[in-house]
Amino acid sequence: MSERLVLVAGATGGVGQLVTAKLLEKEIKVRALVRDEAKASKMFDDRVELVVGNICDRTSLVSV
Repeated sequence: MSERLVLVAGATGGVGQLVTAKLLEKEIKVRALVRDEAKASKMFDDRVELVVGNICDRTSLVSV
């Protein structure tokens, strides 16, 4: 079975933090779409893959 990966948009917000924490508890790899990379780095260390972008700005979203 391939490794599971879940994208969490808004991972530094209230609900996003809870979702990310639950996924990490279940040992599911998380890719977080965040606007503020410094804030997210402090919150998640190296436990999640960070992608900087804004869901409301299509030009900020690139293929990863």
